Amino acid sequence: MNAPVSAAGVAAYLNIPTAGSPAWLHDGRIAFISDASGVPNVWTARPGRQPEPLTSFPDRIRALAASPAGDRLVFAMDRGGNERDQLWLLDVTNGEQRALTDDPETIHGFGDFAPDGRRIAFASNARDPHFFDVMTLGLDDPAAIPIPALSLDEHLSPVAFSPDGTRLLVRRDNTNLDADLLLMSLDGDELIELTPHEGEAFVPHAAFDPAGDAIWLVSNQDRDLLALMRRDLVNGEPSVVIEHAWDIEAFALTPGGEWIAYAVNEDGPSRLWLRSTSSGEERAVSGLPDGVIEGL
Repeated sequence: MNAPVSAAGVAAYLNIPTAGSPAWLHDGRIAFISDASGVPNVWTARPGRQPEPLTSFPDRIRALAASPAGDRLVFAMDRGGNERDQLWLLDVTNGEQRALTDDPETIHGFGDFAPDGRRIAFASNARDPHFFDVMTLGLDDPAAIPIPALSLDEHLSPVAFSPDGTRLLVRRDNTNLDADLLLMSLDGDELIELTPHEGEAFVPHAAFDPAGDAIWLVSNQDRDLLALMRRDLVNGEPSVVIEHAWDIEAFALTPGGEWIAYAVNEDGPSRLWLRSTSSGEERAVSGLPDGVIEGL
């Protein structure tokens, strides 16, 4: 017979601190979101030292990303749990913090830093609460206002800037099980639908190849399980690169594109794999504890 669980035991379980959204900084530290103080805030850590808080807001921080140089952070924070995130900029070299958006009726969803780190792309429903547009914003002018980049009366979210900073990969969510990838030029002259399909096709993750000539994506287009695909931007349709007997749930490329790491959901727990993008050589990463890998 199992012993009853005490109220103290339940409280201790519920009060276990959580951490997520890790991002590398320029000085070798890792920034992340942790609720160790009771409210999710930005913390940093380095090997051999205790984590330290970078922010101490009373409201929860729900997203975090580092600039390409690792000297600035953008984070999303709502007010009083209203789920209408505002975007903030944090300079990790001097601790300066300032709000990038200040519209409590609008939801803002961070997308990506431009390669030079001086501009960001994000989603906003400021124009119409029923739809999300893609916006861009320069970071070096405190008085700058967001500039509309794409408005289609649809649910759009920016995924990534191209390596040369001239194009933006955008996801259009049609339903919670169906999405498309769009490629737009920032000068507004070009908009290409990259994943035309019939029926439902989910695209939870996508990224530019570091060379800028292809898109890597996870999708279940024309199949039952999520697979890793590559779409040549010059002359190719999406081709399946990796598929397993389970869903591929996340991936990341090395900065030079030589290796790709991807996570496979093997009946619940995740298994991490590394694959050479040139030779196709693969090896499983051992020694990780059982759990679910939500992002790479």
